[in-house]
Amino acid sequence: MQEFTFDLAPIGTRRPRFSMRNGKARVYDTQSSIKAILKMSAKSQMAKFRTEMGIPGVFMVEMTFHMSKPKTAQRRPVKMRNQIYHDKKFDIDNMIKFYLDVLNGIAYQDDRMVAVINAEKIYADHPCVKIKVYTLEEEGFK
Repeated sequence: MQEFTFDLAPIGTRRPRFSMRNGKARVYDTQSSIKAILKMSAKSQMAKFRTEMGIPGVFMVEMTFHMSKPKTAQRRPVKMRNQIYHDKKFDIDNMIKFYLDVLNGIAYQDDRMVAVINAEKIYADHPCVKIKVYTLEEEGFK
């Protein structure tokens, strides 16, 4: 099992942007810089635990997106007490895509090797993303 924690507020994948330059169409990713920062963080976490990069196999990924509480909940905590799941922006599928792309070539060779995903968005005091990556051959997943 590999564990990753990103201490930034969770974000989702945005659509690519298009522009014209000198009569040629250009496509670019507006999130490339944040992806690079998160990739460096993931690589350093892998090095800290001395885990192999890109282990071959089929994978299961558990993602927990800790989202910040709305400002109204900070003023009136009684209203938020019963609601732990986050139902606002970003869509969970876009968040899953973004973080699967970040871990490409680090936790697994390609995100097409991920066969099972379990994800949830919850309210938390400290926004972050926690990801666990298992190979399906590990004990308990046979």
